[in-house]
Amino acid sequence: MTAPPPPTPAPAPIAWGGQFTDGQTAVVHALALAVQGGELVGRDDAGSVRLRWPAALVNSRPLDDGRTTLTCALYPDAALTTNAELVALFLPEADASRGRLRPRRPRWQLALAYGAGALLAAGLIYANLDPLARALARRVPPEYEAQLGQGLGTLLLRNDCATPEARAVMTKLVDRLGGGASELHILDVDGANAFTLPGGSIMVTRGLLADAESPDEVAGVLAHELEHARLRHVMTQVVRNGILTALWQAAVGDYAGLFVVDPKTAMDIANLRFSRDAEREADQGALRRLDDARISRAGFRGFFERVRTKTDAVPAWLSNHPSTAERLSTMGDDVGAVARTPALTDAEWRTLRAGCDSKRAR
Repeated sequence: MTAPPPPTPAPAPIAWGGQFTDGQTAVVHALALAVQGGELVGRDDAGSVRLRWPAALVNSRPLDDGRTTLTCALYPDAALTTNAELVALFLPEADASRGRLRPRRPRWQLALAYGAGALLAAGLIYANLDPLARALARRVPPEYEAQLGQGLGTLLLRNDCATPEARAVMTKLVDRLGGGASELHILDVDGANAFTLPGGSIMVTRGLLADAESPDEVAGVLAHELEHARLRHVMTQVVRNGILTALWQAAVGDYAGLFVVDPKTAMDIANLRFSRDAEREADQGALRRLDDARISRAGFRGFFERVRTKTDAVPAWLSNHPSTAERLSTMGDDVGAVARTPALTDAEWRTLRAGCDSKRAR
């Protein structure tokens, strides 16, 4: 009787190497890895089993240079670094349970994706820039806005030429218009201009007082600036410009100039161009102030009629401001049957216009 042949030994599992840390010590163990009976087994050089993980609970996280890090849900502190291609070949459970190991994308594709994402984010911010700036401006504490205005004012007030008498006349006119200015100044500047600093400090130039044909014109301009101050339009523009500056300087990696209070910033405020909506709001509020103060709208309307050629140098749809014709159409005639009185008496008007000149002559 012939003896049965000896059983054929099972083929030894194919082994590969890896570096293992148990999470308890800082020692890194070099292990020979193999998949046996649905488990990932790792033995050290002495043949001792250092790792035995159920294959279904192994998670694979790719690294650079064709390597991957394996972890097991049963041992969250332990980690095993090994060859990613061999894991995908001999441990498909780990590969399938957490998604196929994919080759790394070329660097140019990653750079293109990041660039497209950055452009999309910048586009979304720019498209919503005005409402975003307005919302942020409302949250700026008034005391901080006042400090910012004072810092800018110190760069401009060296040109303040108002006499106490002229300043008193202008204060009386602002009070009649409903108030709202923290400070009032007349600047020794030839150009006709008026502007508001953050915090409500209003600057009027000597040139504007010289060009104005009546105190009602000055009243209309002051009413307009008081509305810019009330609605915090200046702070909104400062925040808007700050966002644009931050985006640009973040793109080029230069952060030195963010929110610097310098002469250029002060001049930018003096020549600030508001949005069309902000100008319309200020116009409407100015008209209400004039009506409440019983000052004729004719002066406000006449001021814009004289500067029509300046403001209408470009089409309305290209300009930040509404066109002069559009603004004049919204001003209309005086509202109500109440009697209108001049914004200032003749004597007060002479004091206001001559206040700066008399101080310069001293």
